[in-house]
Amino acid sequence: MARTPTGRTAPRRPTTTNLAKGRGMSRPDRPAPGRSSGPARPTRSAQPAVEAGRRWPAALALGGEHRSIPAWPWIVGLVLCLLGLAAASYLTVAHYVTGVTLACPDTGLINCEKVTTSSYSTILGIPVAVLGLAFFIFMLPLQTPWAWRSTNQYLRIVRMASCVVGMGFVLWLLYAELIKIGNICLYCTSVHALTFLILLSTAFGTIATAPSLDDGPEGSDGSEGQALQAV
Repeated sequence: MARTPTGRTAPRRPTTTNLAKGRGMSRPDRPAPGRSSGPARPTRSAQPAVEAGRRWPAALALGGEHRSIPAWPWIVGLVLCLLGLAAASYLTVAHYVTGVTLACPDTGLINCEKVTTSSYSTILGIPVAVLGLAFFIFMLPLQTPWAWRSTNQYLRIVRMASCVVGMGFVLWLLYAELIKIGNICLYCTSVHALTFLILLSTAFGTIATAPSLDDGPEGSDGSEGQALQAV
């Protein structure tokens, strides 16, 4: 108790604790040291790994991640596409420009002139050479390093499906040349061979660069999966 200047004892002001006790209120119990009041949360150091692990399945489906891959799929794919682009361009120019003649024998089994001027050289009025040119132009960006590093599943499916469709078209052209026409064209055959090689390269490249959920994103050592299990 404190004394006033008049000598009287002044009442002590009630504290918050006393007020709470007087009103029948009690302070909430604090958790005992070493005990948790709720589910365990990942530590600050584990949170980035957990977030990366949560983003990885979404990136696998939507293609938001890029990663390191072997260099040979895109190197081989680009070289083959450029060679096919050159051969298809030459055939396209020879089709539209009358003054350009294919440097190819015209006797025996090999007869480029007979093949490129037959009724099978166009489909629905579109020259086959133009279709081949469009195929290689379409495949060129799909064989770039960016496209191969992407985890976009739709991109990978379109690339592989395009190769399968292109190879099916090549088989039909081979049937037309060997069975219907009875002759082959050297430049057409080179386009066919390049299409087949692109199919093989893309198939093996797709297997070699397949993303794995167990590996996680680039630079992961499996800590993401362990962190998710801890949560």
